[in-house]
Amino acid sequence: MSVNISSTGFGLNPSVTIENVGDLELSEIKVIWSVCNSITGICNDFGTSYNMGPFIVLANNGEGLMIGDYVTLSVNAVDSQGFDRSTTEQYKAYATEPVEITPEEPGDGDNQNKSTFTLLTAGLMAIGIMLSIALIMGLAIVLQRGRREVSAPRSMIMKKNTTIRGMRNLNRVH
Repeated sequence: MSVNISSTGFGLNPSVTIENVGDLELSEIKVIWSVCNSITGICNDFGTSYNMGPFIVLANNGEGLMIGDYVTLSVNAVDSQGFDRSTTEQYKAYATEPVEITPEEPGDGDNQNKSTFTLLTAGLMAIGIMLSIALIMGLAIVLQRGRREVSAPRSMIMKKNTTIRGMRNLNRVH
């Protein structure tokens, strides 16, 4: 069996069509449907169709499917050899929130958005490059100053040693 349900949106009463895709010829068809609610656990609407459709499932006294509702379908029939046939599992279709489709108007709006995005991206990239260059220059300056400070104490140490040596020499003379 193949089931086609027109719409399961909230507030709508679905139209159902069932197609026999098997090899068996079926007669005395009886489709049993129900509308149940998964929140309350109660099945409150039932119906029977004596053909495979199309037929309408009247949910909630005709007000349509609501939040938590689902439609169940099962089929009973007699095949060409006289055997009773029925679906092994109930078919379930859950109610969904209807989707509103708003068509997009073709125009220059898309091109304008793309050009604005491109300009924004280029500007942000330029700022990023400038900040990177400034960071590299700042690090170079800090490293240069660090080298000068490290080399300055060595020369001062040597001058102190020479001064101390000179003083020692003076002390020996006296």
